[in-house]
Amino acid sequence: MATELPQDKVKKHLLKLIQELPPNARLPTEMDLTRELSVGRQTVHKVMSRLRADGLIVRRRRGGSFVAGGKGAFVVEGDNGLQVQKDKKGTLLIVYPNWLSEDFWLKVNFAEQEATRFDYDIKHLKLEPTSELKTITEVVEQDADIKSVLLIPPDSNIEKDVLADLDAIGLPITIVGSVKPVSSLKNVHIIDQDRKKTATLAIKLLLDKGHTKIGYIANEPWSFASQQFKKGMQNYLRDLNLPIRNLVLAQKKSSSWSLSNEVAYEMANNMFDTDVTAVVVDSYPGAIAVRRAAYEKGIKIPDDLSLVLLTQPFFSHRYDCPKFAAVFTDRAKTIGAAMHILLDDVDENEKQNVLIEPEVYLGESIK
Repeated sequence: MATELPQDKVKKHLLKLIQELPPNARLPTEMDLTRELSVGRQTVHKVMSRLRADGLIVRRRRGGSFVAGGKGAFVVEGDNGLQVQKDKKGTLLIVYPNWLSEDFWLKVNFAEQEATRFDYDIKHLKLEPTSELKTITEVVEQDADIKSVLLIPPDSNIEKDVLADLDAIGLPITIVGSVKPVSSLKNVHIIDQDRKKTATLAIKLLLDKGHTKIGYIANEPWSFASQQFKKGMQNYLRDLNLPIRNLVLAQKKSSSWSLSNEVAYEMANNMFDTDVTAVVVDSYPGAIAVRRAAYEKGIKIPDDLSLVLLTQPFFSHRYDCPKFAAVFTDRAKTIGAAMHILLDDVDENEKQNVLIEPEVYLGESIK
């Protein structure tokens, strides 16, 4: 039988006392517990501090520690003995496309972790190609426990009247994506990467390597986000007094719910007929498709063609050969900012549209 750890011994003893004693009952002092349980004073102090943080114990100056009263947390009998059960603050509704995408999956996973940390229940609403965003209103009206909404849309083409309808729900709603902001909104907030800066850094990387003809493969749905990427690259060319035609745009445009890798493959094959020596690609699936198209035409990356991603690579990128260079915003940081606005007690001045600073990963796909 495994030896019981000192902190587990102290916690089990205190949870039993908290369960048995009425609210506001005085608990033994740290010194009393140290002697009674034959453990170190520091161990007792750490356990009691943790239980105070959980809301089970209150400390009164010169009065000692007492069983907390009211809501917050309580002790329940679990499979492994007594456990701390916290009251939930409400439900977070997470809305996202029902689409096989590592990007969506990771963002939802990060959101679930944050919701749990903030003591919220979680409810999912998966959007289908035929779904309308007004479905959010219907779900919220049927569930009074929903206190906030995280929306990860399939694309950023959300009309102004739809945003107004979402705002009218009256709950805090954060959209993760590049949606054109509307100043009149009070409850809807937008969190996104700084796409203009992202694109500027990407094209600067390639220009600094001596590339003069650069292609942009917008394999994700053409939207406000794509336009921001394009403007960022074109503005940087203007700032350097370089011709705008040095940025070659793919003629085909992607649409919502289309397979972005297939779109990128077609775009790349058409672009390889031009004199571009580098390409900037919207997303990781697109980069994989571009690499395949290049391989089939005998084009080597990075010897013949440099490639830069505009979003964070997936976990598997560590095994890519070559590893893709990327300018991106960290997904966890983006979701963290969204959840901070939704679930944390923040000042109203902080609840504004937020652009997250991009990071640069040089990789092996540029030369």
